[in-house]
Amino acid sequence: MIFDSESFSSRVVYYERLQMSYGMEVTRTINGLGTQGMIWVESEGALPPYSVNGNTVYVRGIGQAPTQVTIMGMSFG
Repeated sequence: MIFDSESFSSRVVYYERLQMSYGMEVTRTINGLGTQGMIWVESEGALPPYSVNGNTVYVRGIGQAPTQVTIMGMSFG
């Protein structure tokens, strides 16, 4: 699926950038995803272990150096 920047930004319901390192854990519940939503995690370095259950995402930091991690939620209806 390809989006132009306007339709992409109108579908984003949650966006957070974190600096994570070893031992750091975060849990986020994302509201507003609707019946067809998507949650994903991106990283500038090694992708940390994460899990998604419904509208909740859990991320655990890895590595000795801090890494920029992005959590994003999008709604498709």
